[in-house]
Amino acid sequence: MIIATTYKDEKVYEHFGHTPHFKIYKVNDDNTIEMKVIDNEGHGHTAMAQVLIDEGVDKLICCDIGLAAFKLLEEHNIEIYAGYSDYADVCAIALLKGNLIRATEAVCEDNEGCGGSCGDDCDCGGDCSSCH
Repeated sequence: MIIATTYKDEKVYEHFGHTPHFKIYKVNDDNTIEMKVIDNEGHGHTAMAQVLIDEGVDKLICCDIGLAAFKLLEEHNIEIYAGYSDYADVCAIALLKGNLIRATEAVCEDNEGCGGSCGDDCDCGGDCSSCH
């Protein structure tokens, strides 16, 4: 499994369409995780989606994501977990534990839709399914 997060300053970046980087987590068969940060050199949703496709990403964690990008990623079988704004590593672990909810539609509210935390500091105590 390969997970990506939008990424800046250790956190999930606020909007897919403007993210400067992606953090990639490759989960190996022996449950070890390889991590790397890649620059987003793409311009436009198609180019940005292509970066994730080229990396073999299965799942994306982000905060806001517009409808065009959402549909494009889903067409390439990339599951989207939107509305999260915590530290990227914390969100990736929460996803692996099954504590994030897959988005069923685009989340784009000028960054006001990013209330979901993946860590222990939110009211859910780390179980984000109750606060997303």
